[in-house]
Amino acid sequence: MQLTLKMLNIFLLSMLVLSALCAAESLCTPALVTQTVTITLTQTATCFGSGCLSSTMMGAGSTLHQGSQATPVSVPSSSAPAQGTPPAPAPAPAPTPSGAPTQPICNLPQGDTSTFPRPMAYGAERNANVAVYNPLPDLAASLYESPTHFHHLNATPNTGTIKNSCAYDVYVSSVGCGDTVQGVKIAAGSTWSEPLRGCDTGGVVYKIKKKQGDGKVMQFEAGVGSAKSNMQHLVWYDISFLDCMIQGTTDLSACAGWEGGIQAVAGPCCPVYVCGAGEYCDGSSYTVAEFGLTKDNQVERAKVGAPNSACEVSGGLAFELCAAKSAM
Repeated sequence: MQLTLKMLNIFLLSMLVLSALCAAESLCTPALVTQTVTITLTQTATCFGSGCLSSTMMGAGSTLHQGSQATPVSVPSSSAPAQGTPPAPAPAPAPTPSGAPTQPICNLPQGDTSTFPRPMAYGAERNANVAVYNPLPDLAASLYESPTHFHHLNATPNTGTIKNSCAYDVYVSSVGCGDTVQGVKIAAGSTWSEPLRGCDTGGVVYKIKKKQGDGKVMQFEAGVGSAKSNMQHLVWYDISFLDCMIQGTTDLSACAGWEGGIQAVAGPCCPVYVCGAGEYCDGSSYTVAEFGLTKDNQVERAKVGAPNSACEVSGGLAFELCAAKSAM
């Protein structure tokens, strides 16, 4: 009997101390305190912000009581604070490594992937010196994020951006839907941008040259849908080497930035088109007009797709010259 009374006194004293502590910290409601401490006489409670954590439950898979709802938390048993002392603040999450920000969770294509964009290959088979010109490229290819050996590139909402990561200046003209600039210099290591625009008569092409007056033009195409077709919220984009390559060959050396790699990026979860440094990338860009599509072969060519995509204008577009990390 004396032992029972002693335990009851200890229990009542514990409740008084705990209630005073939680009231002083404004951390627990009486209901939450009662819910936790009345489990057994030997349990104590620690106040955490929005609820109380039973100290006998502390450890992997512990439970934070919040009314009738229990949320799993992870608190190592060695970190349990002494009774009556506030818990140590939770350690800050590890910082994301530079250049590798957290990627959004994307609803990537499911089911039959025969017509979906596929990752392009890298390596000797894309080496422009050994590759063979193909008038009918085998398959349109894209990625869903920049490859690890490329710079991470983000698009700016509603904006067309060109990043020049080359060691030399380039010159851009923005043509179509009301030309905006002609031969504007993008200095080595700098970025140029303008708002995306559209019209009912076509799209916009960013024409890039290595030198002013040079006829060899690298093209980034950005076609905002027309209001007539109710597609003004979408922008189609691609990479084209047609006006800077030597036709009928794998020689793209006159194209600005090609030797250091090129990439085209849209908003979150949109396809990324990549041409590796010095690679013949006929699957992820235009090296053949219309990707080999003609009236006579349109049924068959429709199966291989084309290296262009449409994404929301609000996500923006970004293109990069000399995009490989080793380019500069």
